Amino acid sequence: MRWLPVLVLMGCATSSASSEVGGSAEAIVEAPSNPVIPASEGGVADPGVMRDVDGRYVMVSTGGSRGLYPIRVSDDLAHWEHVGYVFPRGTEPSWYDSAAWAPEMHRIGSRYAVFFSAKSKATGKMALGIATSDTAMGPFVDRGAPILGESPIGAIDSHYFHDPADGRHYMIWKQESNGLPPAGTPIYAQELSVTASVSGSGGDTFALIGERTELIRNDLPWEANLVEGPWMVARDGLYYLFYSANAYFDHRYATGVARTRTRGASLEEQLGTKLEKHGAPILASTSTDCWQGPGHGSILEAPDGTDVYVYHAWERGHVGSGSARVGLTDPVTWTAGWPAINNGKPSLGRCGQP
Repeated sequence: MRWLPVLVLMGCATSSASSEVGGSAEAIVEAPSNPVIPASEGGVADPGVMRDVDGRYVMVSTGGSRGLYPIRVSDDLAHWEHVGYVFPRGTEPSWYDSAAWAPEMHRIGSRYAVFFSAKSKATGKMALGIATSDTAMGPFVDRGAPILGESPIGAIDSHYFHDPADGRHYMIWKQESNGLPPAGTPIYAQELSVTASVSGSGGDTFALIGERTELIRNDLPWEANLVEGPWMVARDGLYYLFYSANAYFDHRYATGVARTRTRGASLEEQLGTKLEKHGAPILASTSTDCWQGPGHGSILEAPDGTDVYVYHAWERGHVGSGSARVGLTDPVTWTAGWPAINNGKPSLGRCGQP
């Protein structure tokens, strides 16, 4: 890892990850070493991570054994504690059938919203839901029906983005059309109208407004049959869409990035023009690497204020169906207008060690 431990003052707003050392007023924030969530702790897939207003990190992820969408918390991105589920068993949305995939949690105003994917009872297709709560720990109240996905094709991997330029809200998602010629698999964005209730009574309202706009689709050889797992950030007057592509079940899965073309313009002003892709993936692996298939993660601020990517991968010898993906973390750096993650491969950490 290039991200070294940093010394911080207790009580400063830079991090709530600190703990007092030897009674002094200073503390050490420990840098993560991969895997931050190993297979021995159940692993993790599709980690959606947010940094809360108190500095604590909250992660939600695919699946769940005693409920839907496990919730984990961390002070430092290195140590994660499982604390519950978005939907504990018996509280699943009324429209939910199966396939609890790819959730994200975001703080919107003073409330918390989880955007998630699941198969709809009504159509048997993947659909996108939203649930809200007064706290990051829940209880979460589903809005009662999918916000999107009751079409013949379906939709997955919804991502929420709040544009700091003009305050508009957006939902970004993948159309579930893997490899269907000639359409391919587009990732869309559409403005989202948001009205939050005062309490967790389920009175929050979300509505897609205006027209959906295609941001990217799988048109590069390395992307193969699909692009998915979108996560957008604004940096230096541009908007960057991180995404994953190719076969999730082996080493071919990788992470790419695309960006808007006009610096200083809001996202709304640029919708209608497809994003410019970096080209080659910025995080990838081979069939002989220790970590394989890195992708579907979250870009957020580390305790030291730098950018970090929290994502999943397989460990060599435990790749594909029947094996647990593990949680990894690596630094994001910015050069000449593009991001880079580690050296283009996951940092080894303790990969291959017992």
